[in-house]
Amino acid sequence: MMKRPVGFDTAAQENYHAEERRPVGEAAAGESVPAVVSAAVPTVSPPATKSPRFSARIAQAVADANDFRPVGSAETPQAAPGQEPDAAAAELGTENLAAAPHAEPAADLAAVSPAETLAVTPRGEDLAAAQKQQKIRIKQARRRLARAERAKTRAFRFWQRQLTVSRRRQLRRLGVGAMMIALLGVLVGIAVLTPALAVKEIQVSGGSDELNSTVSEALYPLQGKPLAFVKDAEVHETLQQFALIQDYDVQRVPPGQLIVQLTERTAVLALPRGEKFTIVDAAGVELMVAEVLPDGLPLAVGDGISKVGTKQFFAAAAVLRDIPAELRSQVAEVSAAGAQSIELKMRDGVVVRWGGAQDTPLKAVIYSKMAAALADQEISVIDVSATEAPVYQ
Repeated sequence: MMKRPVGFDTAAQENYHAEERRPVGEAAAGESVPAVVSAAVPTVSPPATKSPRFSARIAQAVADANDFRPVGSAETPQAAPGQEPDAAAAELGTENLAAAPHAEPAADLAAVSPAETLAVTPRGEDLAAAQKQQKIRIKQARRRLARAERAKTRAFRFWQRQLTVSRRRQLRRLGVGAMMIALLGVLVGIAVLTPALAVKEIQVSGGSDELNSTVSEALYPLQGKPLAFVKDAEVHETLQQFALIQDYDVQRVPPGQLIVQLTERTAVLALPRGEKFTIVDAAGVELMVAEVLPDGLPLAVGDGISKVGTKQFFAAAAVLRDIPAELRSQVAEVSAAGAQSIELKMRDGVVVRWGGAQDTPLKAVIYSKMAAALADQEISVIDVSATEAPVYQ
């Protein structure tokens, strides 16, 4: 049994709350104060200066102390109601009250019986079994620690192998990339430093035979030069001296072929310039100057059409550009009072009133059919300016 210091008893606290409003020395209804309290504590009385509430608390604590008995001690004789307790009982109550507030932990140990002490302390076979169990637990702990260390080592080696494989892959990729770059450099070196990919043949097409031959001779200096280093600027600088070339396209075909495709300008009109003639295309670009009027080329008649840049000139040039080449070769002269009043004089003397440059392909078809249908008749004028109602005279 464990002792509880006086003043900290739960019953005393409950009694205090129940009796806190009771006057000093007054008992509750139906209760009587034990005689042992007054007999055992003749000298322990609260000072007169304390409050009634504090005095009641002290009185209850003294009563609880008189009820406490040490383990193994003899029972304190109780006085019968109405009798005075003897001196031994009073002295014992005083000693208990004096010793209770200063109880030490040693008193608690002394209160434990020897049987209880033996039941707690292991002895003999129980001690050996406990030591054996402790050794088993230590061995198990060591095994778990060893397994954890081995697992840690295996995980470290696994990640180390993974990093090694990844590094090898990266190095392999870098090696392949370096080999490709080196191979490309070798190919470039072969193209630049050796004649394996040099220009060996220049092929020109798209223009007339005379123009193609002339352009091939002009491009001859490019032969022997690395094909990859033939720049478009060099080709353009060579071809811009030829006015007959309207456009061109350059193709490089390994190992050493250079192909130039030309688009030649079409001469559509001859402009009189004194005793000479200036040959122009539909855009008014001067192609050449001839002393004699070329065969099959129409002659511009009139001041408006003879000047490059006027509305009459561009309208007449557009008509001559869009009609078939066979029909254009049959035109002897072209005149135009305005952009919508173009007239073509054919070599057989028939005047064709063409009108404007719109619907030129349709007008060319109408004229060809009318000329073929009226071939056995003498006519002087064919009017196709109104495609819905062509007429003739």
